[in-house]
Formats: sequence, structure tokens, C-alpha cells
Amino acid sequence: MRSGGEAPCEDDGSQEAAIPEESVIVISDDEGDVSIGLGNSVLLIEDDGEESFVREKKTVEVLDEELAITFSRKAHVMPHARYDCSTHPFSRIEQETQVPVEKNASFCDECYCYLCDKPASECSDWTTAGHCHCNAHNKSKHWKDQRDTALVGVLTMFDLDLTEIDNELKEGGNKLQLFLSELSPAYHKYLEGTLMKRDSVTPCVCTCHKDKKGNKTNNKCNNCSSNHTPVTFHNYAEVYKKVIAYLNQIDEDCPKAAAVMLLGAAKELVSHNPLPNPFTLKDRTANMRESCVILMTKIVRSLQRLLVLKEYPKTIYDKFAGFFQAFSLPPHFYSFTSSLNVIRWDHCLLTSVLAGQNLTGTRTNKGKKECLWEALTVVQCRVQRLEEEKSYRQLVRYLNAVRCSEHSSLNILKQKLCLYMCKYGDFSAAANCLLQTKGMQGSISQFFTPIFFELHLAMLRTRSCPPGNELKWTEVWEPQEGVALKRGLLLRTALRILICNNVLFHDVSDYSVERKVM
Repeated sequence: MRSGGEAPCEDDGSQEAAIPEESVIVISDDEGDVSIGLGNSVLLIEDDGEESFVREKKTVEVLDEELAITFSRKAHVMPHARYDCSTHPFSRIEQETQVPVEKNASFCDECYCYLCDKPASECSDWTTAGHCHCNAHNKSKHWKDQRDTALVGVLTMFDLDLTEIDNELKEGGNKLQLFLSELSPAYHKYLEGTLMKRDSVTPCVCTCHKDKKGNKTNNKCNNCSSNHTPVTFHNYAEVYKKVIAYLNQIDEDCPKAAAVMLLGAAKELVSHNPLPNPFTLKDRTANMRESCVILMTKIVRSLQRLLVLKEYPKTIYDKFAGFFQAFSLPPHFYSFTSSLNVIRWDHCLLTSVLAGQNLTGTRTNKGKKECLWEALTVVQCRVQRLEEEKSYRQLVRYLNAVRCSEHSSLNILKQKLCLYMCKYGDFSAAANCLLQTKGMQGSISQFFTPIFFELHLAMLRTRSCPPGNELKWTEVWEPQEGVALKRGLLLRTALRILICNNVLFHDVSDYSVERKVM
């Protein structure tokens, strides 16, 4: 074959005869690049090992002036799911696990099991009654759920997308699965109960056990027979030990895995049913309701810490919180109903408080009043995080606006308001906050000890603070920027503190501190 652009050859017949027809293909392109020095012709020589390949190149179908099919070969079949097999027909049914449907049991060498992700020839449940993996396909909700469970295990309960599941979540799911398998025998033992006598817990005081001389006898009467008769007692202590050991090994440095492990344990506790007992043991962990409340309290506080101190993607954060809120809590868990309603750091109400745009912590949203009300654990964690970030101004705004059911514990956190204000140099506001009573049961200084009194006056007088975030005396203090407090205002503040605090008022040493101020 020769292109029109090729130079004429004087002996075309002799050249074509010298080259075997089946081993030479010459392809010409008039518009090709001829800068490589081989002219406008390309010569492709095939060796003997490609004879079968060359025999298929006998017909040339010209589709247009620039494209020509010179040969074809049969496609190589790639590995595929059974329902995508082009060799063996597949019948789709929503859910059939007992027998293979029509010809679904047949497969080619490249067919894979949809559930096991391995060749169909290696699937042990391909035609097993009750499983029949040969009928599985991706259009059935039943089979898709089975596949998700096989891929991610217990993580399916959290409704996570496969793209959201990373190695950390898988590790947490594996640990949760192991825990559930170990807990199941202990819980079944609790349900079955063990035979116990009441007198093994509390000695029987019936008079039939003593003779007239006061000596003990083995006599029994109808009045105390119930004390000596074995009865079934349901002891929850073994379950409690396994759960508490599991919770103690959770590493909060892996926040996703920790959240999965905690939420899975919480769901398991919710499913446990309390059974009545004929008597009560001294061990509190033997009582199912009391033990579960203790365990759930530990779980909820750990989850609250994780949601505040750790960073979660918004979708995963919402799924974790929604997972807990979807629980149907039994009566002894009613106090945990809203325990995971922890707002994110980017919530509009919280951000407005931290930015100083909302000083009260309340707002009206669509005619409904909202208040920044948070659990004590959440407040403590927010304070801890803001301290670590040295965001003292935002911390003061938050403590002044937030509300909590545990007022006394919140007041203890507010006792460091003066320190925070001194950290960012507002000494005048720091002096005023010592006497402020709004939103508190008395002022901060009302519960000052002599040491605290002297420490606060020293901060205001020297315009410096102890390093760190604790109110304690140290050898070296850090000077702070800001306008120094006038001596008259400092003296007036000291006098008002002495008046409102009876302990300081009757302590003579505090007046020597006041003389230092003067």
C-alpha cells in the first residue's frame, strides 16, 4: 500500500513480491508528521509469534477519509458482579434467600459475589439455603443492606456513607463489635438469674432458730421459710464490670472511634430490660437500674467532652447527635433525653455571644425564645478550650451569658472572671466583676479566703497576673498591658470586699493588705 505523497518507485512489483503479504502492514497518512526522516510511509513488521493476530486483519472497513478499522479482536472480560454477567442471564428479585432464582446459580470465571467481594467459585454461601448469595444485586434494599453490613459491620447503625468511613471509624466499629460479642453472654446470664437464699444476704432473725436457752438450732417455721428457700435473683454486677472496663479503655485521642464505641455502648444499655428481684443486695452494681444510670452518665459526659473539644465534620457530628436522640429511652433514662443537644461552635447563638453581639445569651427565633442553656460538662469543656486558645475576652462573654442547672458549680467557674479580665488588660472591669451579683448567688468576693483576697488585690495593684490559668501564687508574674487602676478605686474595691465578706471583715491580717494598697 502506498500513499499519494510517496515518491514513485521504479520497481513496485519486485518490492511487493519481496515482502510477504501476511507479515507487512503499511499505513500511510498524507497529513502525518514527516519530520522523523522516514518519509510519509510507516512500515510495521510483525514476527511469527503474532500470526493469529495478523490473520484477523484481512478486512479494512473505511468509515471516512481519516479513520479506518484495520483489525479487531475479542474483548477481554473483566471481573464483574454476577448480576452484570453478559454470558449468563440474571433474574432480579427483591429478596430470595432460600433457593437460586432461575439460572442465577450459574457463573463465569470472572463473576464475583456481590456480598463477599470474592470470586463466585470461592463463595461458601453461593447456593446455601437461607443465604443464596447468587441472587444478590444492587437494586434490592435487602441485599444492599446485607452488603453494607458485610463491609462496615456495626457501623451501619449510624447511617454513615461509605465515603465517610475511614480507618479510624472501622477500628472503632471492630472494637464495638468485639465488646458486644463479649457482653452478650454476661447479659444472658443476668436474664437467666441464679438461685440464692435471702438468708445468704441478711441473717434470719426468726425465734425458731434459737431454743429457750438462746442456743442456735436448725429449726424452721412457716413464718421464715421464705428466707431459706432458694429463689431466682438477677444480678447485674457482671454486666456492669464488663461495660465499665470497656469504657475505661476508650481512647479519646481518636475522637471518631471513641464516639462510635460510646454510642454503641449507650444503645446496648438502652436495650437492657430491668427484671424484678425478691430482695436487694448491698452491692449497688447488682441493681440494673442504678448501674445503668451510672454507666450512662459516664458515657454521656464523655460524649459531651468529645463534641466540644474535638473537631468532627458537620455531617458526622449531626449523625452522632441524631443517633442518640433517636433512642426510645426507658423511664430510668429520662434525665438523659436532651443530654446530647450540644450546639456546635459555629451555632449562630453561640457565635453572637462570643463576638460580643449578644450579652444576655437569649434571642427570639421565629417567635420562640432561645436561651444559651448548657450542661455543666459542656460549660467546663468550653471554658477549657477557650483557656487553651487564650481567648480570654470571649471566655468572659461566654461565662456571663451561659446558664446552667448546677448554679454552684457555674459560680465556681465564674470566680476566675477577674483573672481572665486582667489577662487582656481590662483592670477596671476586673475590679467591678468582684462585686457584681447579677446572675449569681452573691458576688464573687463573698466567698474569698484571705489568700484569694490578697492575690486579687495584688493583680489589680501591680497590673500583672500569675502565668497560666490558675489562681495561685507564683514567684514570677506576667505583666499585662492596659490602663492601671487608680489607687482610690482600688481602695474602694478592697473596702467593699471586706464589708460583704464576714470572714475577711474579722481577719486582722486583711487590713495590713489594705494598708499596702494605700
